[in-house]
Amino acid sequence: MTILDLEPGRYRAFVYAHGDAPDQNANIELRIADESIGKKATANDGTHGYRSRPMTEGIQYVTFDFDVWRGNDVKFISHRDGSSYSMFNAIQIVPLRRETDRSVR
Repeated sequence: MTILDLEPGRYRAFVYAHGDAPDQNANIELRIADESIGKKATANDGTHGYRSRPMTEGIQYVTFDFDVWRGNDVKFISHRDGSSYSMFNAIQIVPLRRETDRSVR
């Protein structure tokens, strides 16, 4: 998935990427302006434990903190990682405030 024209700033992305079988996980890669920021995978432990656990990072979803500058494309790539599926359930992007943006009281 590619996001164009995201307002410059700092963000946290939540990428939900697990199917209904133990091996239906994903290895999610984040790319900003064609540079790989990193990869993170959801659980692939061979059990159905992910069904009974509360939503937990590294089990049903992964997160990335990242900066975007004007003109940067933001790409999320779901790589196969344990099954023939490439999972994406949802992506949520939340703006983060920088320390310098906080008002002084």
